[in-house]
Amino acid sequence: MTSQRSFSCLIAFLLMASACGPSEESPNNNTDTNNQQTTPDVNNQTTPPANNQTTPVEVADPTFAVSSPVNGAVVEAEVQAIEVTWEDGILEALSYSVDGAASVDVEGPFDGASATFEVAVTPGVHRYALTATFEGDITRAVELVLVKEQPGSGVLLIDAPIDGLEVDADVVQLEGSVVSEVAIETVVITRGEDTWEAALEAEGNVTDFTLELPLLLGENAFALVATTEDGVTLEDQFTVIRLEDETAPEIVSSLPIDGHDVRGTKAFLRVDAIDNVEVTEVDVLDAQGNTVSLTHDGAQFVGWLDLTPGFNDYTITARDAAGNEVSIDRTAYQGHRLSSGGAHGGAILDGVLHFWGRNNKGQVGVGYTSSLSNEADGAHPTVPVALSAGANDFVSISLTQNVSIALDATGGVWAWGDGGDGQLGLGTPATDDAFDDEDRLAPEKITGLSNVVMISRGFDHTMALDASGNVWTWGSNGDGQIGDGTTDDRDVPVQVPGLSNVRLILGASATSYAVLDDGTVWAWGENTYGNLGGGVADDDAHPTPTQVPGLEGVIDIAAGRDHVVALTESGAVYTWGLNASNQAGPGEDHVLSPLFREDVSGAIAVYGGGNQSFIEDGRGRLFGWGQNFSGNLGLIDDGNMPAPTEPVFGVEDTVSVAIGALQGLALRRDGRAFAWGWSFEGSLGGGEGVINRWGYRVPILIALPEAGE
Repeated sequence: MTSQRSFSCLIAFLLMASACGPSEESPNNNTDTNNQQTTPDVNNQTTPPANNQTTPVEVADPTFAVSSPVNGAVVEAEVQAIEVTWEDGILEALSYSVDGAASVDVEGPFDGASATFEVAVTPGVHRYALTATFEGDITRAVELVLVKEQPGSGVLLIDAPIDGLEVDADVVQLEGSVVSEVAIETVVITRGEDTWEAALEAEGNVTDFTLELPLLLGENAFALVATTEDGVTLEDQFTVIRLEDETAPEIVSSLPIDGHDVRGTKAFLRVDAIDNVEVTEVDVLDAQGNTVSLTHDGAQFVGWLDLTPGFNDYTITARDAAGNEVSIDRTAYQGHRLSSGGAHGGAILDGVLHFWGRNNKGQVGVGYTSSLSNEADGAHPTVPVALSAGANDFVSISLTQNVSIALDATGGVWAWGDGGDGQLGLGTPATDDAFDDEDRLAPEKITGLSNVVMISRGFDHTMALDASGNVWTWGSNGDGQIGDGTTDDRDVPVQVPGLSNVRLILGASATSYAVLDDGTVWAWGENTYGNLGGGVADDDAHPTPTQVPGLEGVIDIAAGRDHVVALTESGAVYTWGLNASNQAGPGEDHVLSPLFREDVSGAIAVYGGGNQSFIEDGRGRLFGWGQNFSGNLGLIDDGNMPAPTEPVFGVEDTVSVAIGALQGLALRRDGRAFAWGWSFEGSLGGGEGVINRWGYRVPILIALPEAGE
């Protein structure tokens, strides 16, 4: 039998995809084998082929209606002919039911654009529900009311609620119809001195009415009067009994996703809770016993939860006016358990660092350099290798190009790999004549830096955020990305002046970003492609943070090489910067100011790397756009993608995501991790059988050790 994996590769071949390689284990556990091909080195940022989008196929939108008799018609015969018509579709099946009884199929074939069939009519008022099924499994439904032996003044029908209904809600929905050959002017409902008028909608001789009625505790006796245009009235009455409210609210959904990584030091909470009456309050209790009250923004309850690095347990409670409540326990992980560099990757498992991939500068941290072609110093790490860094418990990692940075649970920062430009921060403070740009082959702790709660790597500079909301930077500074007002490289951490109350930091190639507690974004460094989002591009150094205009309420932000993706509290996605591969927006021009992406929706988190952008939806699926080269978007299609279309194959229910230069990583809730994109020097962590210099469009399983190994 041909596997799904083989089928995907066949499609890729037919589409002349740039690559489709084998899999140690794809998300659906299928494998395949293909021949090797060559491609440029991963460190070269090349522009892929022109956009190769296909034109969407138009889907039919058929119409369906009853042409005879008129809705609400009064008939005399026991059998009535019904004529239906349709347009813009091929009718394949037709059925009807009477007053909710079993469905009856109408015999075809249905040629042309109309059909006639007969139905039985008994005395009284009857509702005929007609359902038409068109080619493509498209259905359309209409309702027809027929009356036999109707009283001269008409008929008043109350469909809901039933008389004597008992509910524990504070409202009830009234629905009904008036069948009359004379137009209905009003439908009025009274309860004692209270009076309401229902909304009317007429079709033929049938006037439907609807109204949400408020209920008092105990018995509610309602009288209903329908008045025709010539003054004739039709009357009925019903009773609804409201019981004491004993139904607790229900928490339908909450963000962040339970157990998911959170980029910043605060989690934006969004809770959707419903109740039979009304949810009056939602709050969150953290592990330290602190309570955070959430406010209602018109749709959901929202608020902010302070986090510390690692796992954070909290409880969400929703209450109604009667004191009924429901609680659920949730966890958020502050930090990154996965990270992906130029061609190496890392993961934190139970506080232990595991690294793999390219190791020409010692960035894997195993104590030596190596490559697939030369293992003279030791075995090349094509699968995750546990690192020894004392007895430290690690909580977050950040990788780019040939450098690795790790944060331990005590607030200490560790660095290893390429030491060029002082980007490891391992220099000696106050020593001007001993600039440290040496490579490190194993993790070393940075001195003079403590109480750190977040780390982020740029291309050849590094950032750290401490518990007081201050930003520290070091490394290359030719474009002012250190933010200290100079363009001097730094081999030790320096504090960025003028910034406080920062909750999220982000490094790009030669630009730095910070999100403050008020949701504003500040940027400094390179601006060649409009990286600073200020509406202009230039080649000047910008060593002082400035606010990115037009952005507020930002809850998440990510960057690739020279473009940025931001997510706001409302769910809006904005992009700006380098746009050579459509990573910032449709078209060829670089995006100089934050662009609201109307074509991107449903995001709960954003990611960026190289020349691609990703969003994650509420199901933990990943949708990418931008450079689509060697499988880095996880799609079969080739060519630049201006907007997200399809998710990465087989990856969902994720709790940690990392997008590198040309590869992506994702950790699922079940503990399995997957990688896709460009395989180079073991960058995907799949081990034996994974081809070097090959693009994997379908994710493969990262060979992480099992629990306890």
